[in-house]
Amino acid sequence: MARLEADDSADSWLGDAIAVDLHSVSEFARFVEADADAGLRPHAVRLAQLCCTGSRFGCAVPSANLAWARDRHDEALIRARDLLEAYIRATDVIVDAARTIAARYADADGFARARVDEVEPILSAAIAAAQSAVELPGQADDRREAARAALG
Repeated sequence: MARLEADDSADSWLGDAIAVDLHSVSEFARFVEADADAGLRPHAVRLAQLCCTGSRFGCAVPSANLAWARDRHDEALIRARDLLEAYIRATDVIVDAARTIAARYADADGFARARVDEVEPILSAAIAAAQSAVELPGQADDRREAARAALG
């Protein structure tokens, strides 16, 4: 995985230079995206289908308790779907940030000028966007859009 190092010592001739293994950053992005595609996204589709049909247990039984349980189960399915979709959005943000860093510093000139103060805003914006993405829809739309815009 990528490794950022800042050396604050006064006697360091590198100042706040960073060491970034661009291959690892790119591999990280590919791995996380492949894992989301293989694991998260298929389950999100299935969960969305379940939410559309709703809970079907005990439909033929006229019981207030069973109807209550079915409603709670539907609510739990919807919450699980929303959270899974939020984790997928957060994963996409992290993958985009890793790709942005890898692309920005891929050539020798970019890598030579890479500094912590240049990479840190990309990572900070990605972290903020990922955290906002995990919030349920409607909770932080403004913060989510601002964080995505900062990734630019």
